[in-house]
Amino acid sequence: MWSLHLTRTKFKKKNPIWMPLTLAMAITILSAMFYSDLGTASLIGAMIGCGLFGGAVAKYLDKDGFIGFGIGSAFGVIANIAMSYIKVILHYTSKPNL
Repeated sequence: MWSLHLTRTKFKKKNPIWMPLTLAMAITILSAMFYSDLGTASLIGAMIGCGLFGGAVAKYLDKDGFIGFGIGSAFGVIANIAMSYIKVILHYTSKPNL
């Protein structure tokens, strides 16, 4: 039983590389949503990208990664809806090219 405890604690090191990697992925997905018309695929991508970042942050803070993934996915849905509104506002307020 004691040796099992040692093997579990051996892999408990915090690896901070996952936070910038998943942050870069989430930013890339959110910016791609703004510049393209992907529709539902962008919603799924935003949920996964932001969810992975939320899970990485939660694991780094020694919290439950699934809760962080859920919070990040909810933020991805809100960001997708906000991007849709921003795109529509920018489309109708921009001057037409003559």
